[in-house]
Amino acid sequence: MKRPETYYGPWNTYVATDANNDINPTEIATAIITYHDSIDNSLREVDTSLTQVRPDLAAAIRTQNRDLTSRFDDLSQSLQSMGNTFKSVTEGLYRKAVTVHDEKQEQYNNEAAAAAEAEWEEYRRQQEKAAQGS
Repeated sequence: MKRPETYYGPWNTYVATDANNDINPTEIATAIITYHDSIDNSLREVDTSLTQVRPDLAAAIRTQNRDLTSRFDDLSQSLQSMGNTFKSVTEGLYRKAVTVHDEKQEQYNNEAAAAAEAEWEEYRRQQEKAAQGS
């Protein structure tokens, strides 16, 4: 991630605004990790519930001459796949946040550099004017 840069004019120091004030990828990453943990915990709870109910339902289904136990496995795999998809999407959001942050930081750095350069130009103009007056 890009950081704020400092530029020096002849009279002032210009520190670029920190883009973390606008969009903070570290905070977003923390939220995403919390979200991932929540997904993992929820999936574990569902899987545990399915595991606990599976023998009873399997026995009831078998009495109707059907064995649907593989459907429990399919459901568990589908839920895991769904969780992984959500995780992948949120990781993409983090990458986008870093990109937006870096673009904004570049803008702020350029603004600070331009302010310092404008001050140097004014300084040179004043020096030239003073030299002509001598």
